Parts: sequence; C-alpha cells; structure tokens
Amino acid sequence: YNGTKMVVFGGETFPLIRTLSSIYILDLQTLVWTKGTDVHPSQNRSDMACAVSGDYFIAWGGGYYDETTSVRMLEMTIIYNLKTSQWVDEFIAPPRSEPSKGSNAAAIGGGVAALAFFTFKRRKSK
Repeated sequence: YNGTKMVVFGGETFPLIRTLSSIYILDLQTLVWTKGTDVHPSQNRSDMACAVSGDYFIAWGGGYYDETTSVRMLEMTIIYNLKTSQWVDEFIAPPRSEPSKGSNAAAIGGGVAALAFFTFKRRKSK
C-alpha cells in the first residue's frame, strides 16, 4: 500500500491479561480508522512478527493467553487480505516486476567498465 496504510493487530489487555483478536487499518491520507474482521479466537495473539506484502497482512509467532491459561506459543502463520477484509488460508504473491531496460544497461555498463579497468591495470603492471 506504498505507505498509505497502517495496520494494528492483536495485542493484550491489562491488568487482566488476554490476547486480542481485532485488526484495525488506518488510512494515512484521510486519517480514518477501519475495523477489520476479527481473527478466529484460537489465533488471538500478542508479541508476534508482522509484515505487509501486496494486499496481505501476515503475522506469525507470538503467544496466546487469557486469565485461565498459561502462555501458549503460536506456530501458525495467519494472513489477512486487506482488499477483501477477510482472513484467508493462502498468500498469493504479487507478480514479479521485470527489471527495466535502464537497470540492465547500467549493469552491463558497469561490467564493461570493470573489465576495462582490470585490463588496463594488468597491462600497466607488465
């Protein structure tokens, strides 16, 4: 989303420690918060790692607990589709972008320059 959105997911309450299932998305251009669909209660979590890729918010690791259970570490990766506002089972990677002709030309030019430099250096040392 090119830095136009901020995602807040999960966390925990205090002083009664319970992990949360909510996800909120802030549109940084309008400063409007949107509440997304809660994750299944078995996947509430805090202290997880998170990332955004394409239309997907991805969270993995972290722990689950409430006032009646001890901490349970979570292994399952969960995925939220930011476009459809739904938790999904599958991550679909965005299409790979092809390198531009300009970046190819720069790489070739750099290689030719390096080769010329080393050839010049070798001849000069003889």
